[in-house]
Amino acid sequence: MVEFKRKELTLKVAWFLKILLSLIRRPSLWPVTIKQLFKIAKTRWFLSFPFLPIPSKDFIDFRVITYQGDKEDFPNAKVVITWLDWVADMGKSKT
Repeated sequence: MVEFKRKELTLKVAWFLKILLSLIRRPSLWPVTIKQLFKIAKTRWFLSFPFLPIPSKDFIDFRVITYQGDKEDFPNAKVVITWLDWVADMGKSKT
């Protein structure tokens, strides 16, 4: 059981790092990324460890299932970057 949790954590960290590396190359997406992080963060995130504006596990599971029908795999990092591009374009069209 511990081995499974460790593998799951490793996969999540690797997925997060892929997105982070993609974002480093796209500074135009930084503002929209930060804005979206705070929008999807769990309520009162600043009161619980790790004190970061991250979404709840339930929210992530729901979004992954509605995106691909299976919560076992995270979406490709390119999909997340494409979504952030879309959010940025939607923000531009509102003004």
